[in-house]
Amino acid sequence: RRRAAVSTEVLQVTAEGDVLRVGDREMRRRSGSRPELVPSPRGFFESPAAMRAVSAILRCEHASEHAVLLLGNQGVGKNVAVDRALELMHAEREYVQLHRDTTVSSLTVLPVLEDGRLRFEDAPLVRAAKYGRVCVLDEADKAPTEVVVILKALMEDGELVLADGRRLLGGAALRAASHEGRSLPSDIIPVHEGFRLWVLANPPGYPFHGNAFFRECGDAFAAVALDNPDIDSETALLHHFAPTYPWPEDLRRLARVFADLRGLAEDGSIS
Repeated sequence: RRRAAVSTEVLQVTAEGDVLRVGDREMRRRSGSRPELVPSPRGFFESPAAMRAVSAILRCEHASEHAVLLLGNQGVGKNVAVDRALELMHAEREYVQLHRDTTVSSLTVLPVLEDGRLRFEDAPLVRAAKYGRVCVLDEADKAPTEVVVILKALMEDGELVLADGRRLLGGAALRAASHEGRSLPSDIIPVHEGFRLWVLANPPGYPFHGNAFFRECGDAFAAVALDNPDIDSETALLHHFAPTYPWPEDLRRLARVFADLRGLAEDGSIS
């Protein structure tokens, strides 16, 4: 089984033309047909903690990991790190926020009322698989376990049956279905080789009490654990938003106070 890796190394990340460099690694940036789907996070600040998260995500992409799980408490910067990584990759994003009422059907097809008629269209997960985009599933720990386990089937087996009877087929399953140039049945949707699934989740237990996503599906994902920002990173962020504040040492004391409060909350001393 895979284990969650905590990234402690800050690598230099540079984008020049269609080449993206992460430390001593190089990869090609994407060139999609829908640039409006590429995130552009406003006000992103390159603190050491933020860049550790971004470089960890990009290293997973360099290693051709198709499924990445980001585990971290609320507020550690999972979403902004993902958006910055996608911006650097120039990758198109399909976003889904899960919740306790999410079903397998709603994860794959969406009902649309048009001209008084009800029709169904592909959900973001299916669109990402078809067109080779990155599907970002947020708050995965909030969804029922029986819903999120289908993601494991998709990433491990390369197959997912949709609510309307069609099938997503990728990897070895797709190669077997199209062996010797055979044409695919009309109900099969080939999974694009550029498809990526990035899942964001809070850790199980107090105070979130969500599902144990890592326990159920972690072995199908490259897992990255994001910790709370360190004192230096938080102080730098405060200084970034208050550059003219005349007493910088107060900002560091404020960062220490928040770190102490988080520690008290984590051990249950305060709620």
